[in-house]
Amino acid sequence: MVLFILKQYQMGNKISSNTVKPEEIKETHECIICFEGFPDTRELHVQCFICKKYTHRYCFHKYLESAGLTYCKCAYCRQVGTTMTNYVDSIL
Repeated sequence: MVLFILKQYQMGNKISSNTVKPEEIKETHECIICFEGFPDTRELHVQCFICKKYTHRYCFHKYLESAGLTYCKCAYCRQVGTTMTNYVDSIL
């Protein structure tokens, strides 16, 4: 059985270590900017087709505005031109 060892570090000092089985890791979908979930799965959100991360449309537009960008750039992987609108439940 394959086990993953997760180590947590704080300012270079090891503070804990846990063993987690792959089947215990649950993928959750949350906005990579505000870290909130997506309660309405019928609403369109922004998704990067490279890293597959989701962002609320409002958060994505605020990110572009605050960064002074006039082009689409993923807030997570920083790839240019890789974002699209999609429903969160379309991959679940």
